[in-house]
Amino acid sequence: MQVALINNAGIINAVMGFVLLAEPFMLMLAIISIPMSLERVDWFRTWIVRFCFFHTFLAFVQNYVLKYQYHEGFEDNIQGIFYRSGSGHVVGASVALTFGIYYFITSKRALWIRAAVILATLWHMVLADAKQVLLCLFVSGLILVFTNVKDVKN
Repeated sequence: MQVALINNAGIINAVMGFVLLAEPFMLMLAIISIPMSLERVDWFRTWIVRFCFFHTFLAFVQNYVLKYQYHEGFEDNIQGIFYRSGSGHVVGASVALTFGIYYFITSKRALWIRAAVILATLWHMVLADAKQVLLCLFVSGLILVFTNVKDVKN
């Protein structure tokens, strides 16, 4: 916002720049502000799970069917649904890994199906060449564990 004003880009550019940065938070606010019945929560969860499956499927299509691969000096093209969005490969890999862990923990399917899903999302991370996501996932997991433990010594 400040850059737009400093460069004399106009107030509309400053407002649109802010809206583009704040858009995910406005969506999150809208989702948590609307009261939902249990049926609606189940519908929303099903929609999110299908969306994440499609995202991982699309990443595999980009690698194996369309033959998009990482080349030195070029951007990473295995981005799932976040295609051509700058850091889409990192965002896509973090969405896939988060979904894989969520699905492994919450699904009532057989263990081998849940393991296959988490392995597919890990493979998505490898294909997208976004291994920094794994480090961030471990660090944030450790922080989550330490903030929820009552007595750290035990």
